[in-house]
Amino acid sequence: MRPDADRLIDYERLVAPREDGGLLLEPAPARWRWLSEPPSSYADAWLGGASIGDLRRAWRERLGLRSPVIIAGHQPEFFHAGVLAKNLAAAALVARVGGTAVFLTVDTDVPKTAHLRVPQATAGGLRALDLPIPGADSQRSYTDQPPATSDRWLGLFAQAGAALSAHGETLLPTFARAWLAGAPPQVGYVDAFDRARRASERAAGIEPLVEVRVSELAAGPEFGAFVAALLADAPRFAHEYNTALESYRRRHRVSAPGRPVPPLASLGDRVEAPLWISRRGGPRRRMFVRRGATDVEVYCEEEPAFRIGLTALASNAAWPPPEPWRVWPRALTLSALVRLLLADLFIHGIGGARYDEMTEAFAGSFFAVELAPMACVSATLRLPLPRSRLGIGDWLAARHAARDVRHNPQRHLAQAPPELLAARAEWVRRSEELRRAPRSRSARVERAAIFSEIRRVNARLLEVEPWLAARYDQRVEAIAAALAQDRIALDREYFYGLHRVADVRELSALIHEQLVALSPGAARSGAS
Repeated sequence: MRPDADRLIDYERLVAPREDGGLLLEPAPARWRWLSEPPSSYADAWLGGASIGDLRRAWRERLGLRSPVIIAGHQPEFFHAGVLAKNLAAAALVARVGGTAVFLTVDTDVPKTAHLRVPQATAGGLRALDLPIPGADSQRSYTDQPPATSDRWLGLFAQAGAALSAHGETLLPTFARAWLAGAPPQVGYVDAFDRARRASERAAGIEPLVEVRVSELAAGPEFGAFVAALLADAPRFAHEYNTALESYRRRHRVSAPGRPVPPLASLGDRVEAPLWISRRGGPRRRMFVRRGATDVEVYCEEEPAFRIGLTALASNAAWPPPEPWRVWPRALTLSALVRLLLADLFIHGIGGARYDEMTEAFAGSFFAVELAPMACVSATLRLPLPRSRLGIGDWLAARHAARDVRHNPQRHLAQAPPELLAARAEWVRRSEELRRAPRSRSARVERAAIFSEIRRVNARLLEVEPWLAARYDQRVEAIAAALAQDRIALDREYFYGLHRVADVRELSALIHEQLVALSPGAARSGAS
């Protein structure tokens, strides 16, 4: 029997590994043998006119997925090795227990950046290049990104490769060749991303994950049944969602507005649903709904979009929406959808795993079932770049010394005139006497005059070695510059394709070694 799901994830452990090659697997690998066993309540839980168990079986059959279904995924961006670790874990687990490892391509999201950051070692030190991504449009979803010419993509990969000292040892040539493989003059972004991802996974020594795109899931009847349940009872769903959000914020002492997500709002008699709505090819907008006596009216923010009859909602016959409208899940809704209707195990990164504490609360309450379990996988890989052995403590110590040389130069001078040292000591003694004396206005005035005399003597002492303070200042500046270089060198967010193949394979082997102790008995046959 699977342990209580609430105790599977230790949220305090969801922190990115600091060390190079560090790996985060949560829960501990020994407990993963329970994670591909979905809750047993799905056969008796219903969405509209179908049971959740039937919807799960139908969706898997249509997508050609064998159980257990282990799902990782991400936006189709140039993500870092910590994200790739989720794919490596999914492949390792499926190799051990059977089933299908899926990469869920979140092509309904919009790009967070229009640049690919690449570090470059120069004679003057490290610098970070922000190379423009061809055609990147932050107002359009990935699936609607305008195609760019293969020459422009070739230029991006050539620039990135030229910045790397060991370009031929990295995954970048494999990634770039697959991105451009058989490409016409115009390269479609999501298709190219999937080719390159699969080629990179082969190079890393794993069986490539099966791709499933969110845009395709959102066009299917199973997603329609999920949306129908939300729209038919939108006020209650918004209440459960906002209650879970407030509980999460209190529990984790989150005070920043809109964190981790904004609450669902109301506009008069309309209530917000956690879904995106857009015209085909247009920007995403928030969805609002208003329930009438016989139908639900759907709004694209304040613009009326379409109506759905309550009878159609109840019978799961209301999907897909009429042209030109598209409906897509937002982040937490997507996680709830996949864990409810598709996955046996959903592998999150750190951020997603933290926020799914909230997902489990609102989805479990609204649907009255337990979601399929999740795990969290991440890793830290550093690029082989020059770095110092300095830390923030060194900078703080140097800054303290630079301040101290001005306030206490006698501590730092090799030799100092005895008369100046004696004068300083006398002024300090008199200041201490006044500090211990009863407080009065005259004492404050006298002590301020003494401080002025101490500063004057300090200045004369520093004239003995006029470059002393400057040397201390230069030490502070040098350490600050070294730390700035280290921030470039130690960044764990660099695109995984910039890493050496050998390093990615080593990470893959480490993940496989951690998960290999799982019992083969965890594998199941048939769909759930």
